[in-house]
Amino acid sequence: MSTPTPTRPPPTATPSEVRAYFSTLLTALHSVPKSEAEKIAAKWQFGRGSELKYYDLSTFREIFGVEAGTVLFGHARGELNGDGAKAVVNGGNGLVLKKGKVEKDIFGVTPGCECPP
Repeated sequence: MSTPTPTRPPPTATPSEVRAYFSTLLTALHSVPKSEAEKIAAKWQFGRGSELKYYDLSTFREIFGVEAGTVLFGHARGELNGDGAKAVVNGGNGLVLKKGKVEKDIFGVTPGCECPP
């Protein structure tokens, strides 16, 4: 049985509420010790809930580091589910994944398909 994904904060959420969300995600879904999760989440200083959809992957990575930033970005965008599997991911590189399979490449073409002449 997978752990339910904590509910994403509303756009009006305070920075403190967003930090609590991140800390809960890391602890509940990624088995990060609470003290370490709180330390990582503390790097989110001023953003409100609305920034969860506004900030891109590189911003999350700048704030939290590559690994934590990638994971938190995936959850913030609703692209990771409770078991850590990718539901739909576009990490800013142009690749679109659905359940672990590349659907489109950076040119918007399905891999393996030949372009029309």
